[in-house]
Amino acid sequence: MKTQIKYLDHPALAEVRTLFALAWPVVGNNLVVSLMSFTDVVMAGRLSGADLAAVAVGSNVWLLFFFAARGVLAALSPIISQHHGARRIDLIGSYVRHGVALALVLSLAVLTTLHFGAGPLLEAVGIDPPLRIMATDFVKAIAWGAPALCVFLVFRFALEGMGSTRPIFFLSIIGLLFNVATNFVFVYGYLGAPAMGGVGCGVASALSMWLILLITVAYVLRSRWLDVLRNVVPGRATSRIPWEILRLGAPIAGAVVAENGFFVAATLVMGRISVNAAAAHQIAMNYASMMFMIPMALASALAVRVGGAVGEGNLVEARKRGTVGILACAVVMTISAMVLLTLRRQITGLYTVDPEISSIAASLLLIAVVFQISDGLQVGCSGALRGFKDTLVPFVIAVTAYWVIGFPLTWYASQQIPADPEQVWWGFVIALTIAAVLMIARFTVFTQRLIRTGHAPMSAFPTVSH
Repeated sequence: MKTQIKYLDHPALAEVRTLFALAWPVVGNNLVVSLMSFTDVVMAGRLSGADLAAVAVGSNVWLLFFFAARGVLAALSPIISQHHGARRIDLIGSYVRHGVALALVLSLAVLTTLHFGAGPLLEAVGIDPPLRIMATDFVKAIAWGAPALCVFLVFRFALEGMGSTRPIFFLSIIGLLFNVATNFVFVYGYLGAPAMGGVGCGVASALSMWLILLITVAYVLRSRWLDVLRNVVPGRATSRIPWEILRLGAPIAGAVVAENGFFVAATLVMGRISVNAAAAHQIAMNYASMMFMIPMALASALAVRVGGAVGEGNLVEARKRGTVGILACAVVMTISAMVLLTLRRQITGLYTVDPEISSIAASLLLIAVVFQISDGLQVGCSGALRGFKDTLVPFVIAVTAYWVIGFPLTWYASQQIPADPEQVWWGFVIALTIAAVLMIARFTVFTQRLIRTGHAPMSAFPTVSH
């Protein structure tokens, strides 16, 4: 009995419990966000394969640009976690203020680019005109939510950096319920609204983003313990904050865009093969992405845990936290792969009643079993390295794995006659496996060197006392 209690109190298990306690609201938030996409796909798919394909293609174009902005703003989480760990609480409000300003600039760039560039982009990659028109209209509709979502992300990453993740989960639940209700209104034409089909999913999602932002602002204004978010430290040092965020966030954005852009490009490639291939690809990707939300949330929590230890000046502890978190991500995705191996046909039945689409999707999900573990390892390493403010080399790794190696393989597979969707997906397996191996090597070498030299990353306020 004493041995069992001692085993349960092992430092690694204690760290796992702490990590999951911090991560579960973020896991919930990410799963809820995936469920929003899931409901969009399911509700559009019940209308027609064309609506489903339009939402599939349009969602991926939207996400490519949104993830770029999100990647930049994600730098706030490790920055704030390091200040929080070093007890420099009074500086957090300055980062939030500059983060909101940066979010508005980024979101307006996303909105403008998508409004004028979505159509030409889809035309350039050869999407069929009927599908292109519907997908473009979807993108234009959902893009109006970009300003609200980007500003919300500033508060989300600030809360994450301070170790407060529960409000994020409850806010996302409200957004999901509102999204489902407005989908019924705008997709099917309830309450006197026009039935907009797949385009209505974009309208509903944009409205949900604005609702979440309004509730978040109200929460911040009414919560006394969040007064720190409104405090601003005067002085010339604050002028360096935007550059610190961009210097750390731009490589994060680049890595995210490299990875997600690879998957978006594969979606567009599938659209060139056939409507059924695009629909089946979206089903398989939607499920795989939903499961990926769990290790991605763990990686976010891991960045906070590692960043906190770095802020405290304990680099050895930071490395231990990173190692435990990476292994936790791998275990989660191993379990997901086992579930997928057993229930893949039942899963496809939730999305579509079309037997051809269901058959293709089931075969793609079988391939997803292979790459899920690699995906968990690479995202875990990414989160741990982010906590150390190491983002440039992970960006280079992402570009190499996904675009130098992965995309040429998927493109080559799509050019075969007849083109086989399964061959396109094997490019995912190769790219993610290479990314995982290189990221593990980077984490190992970088943390060993950091501990040996004892030099932690610096912030815009290196001289501020506790």
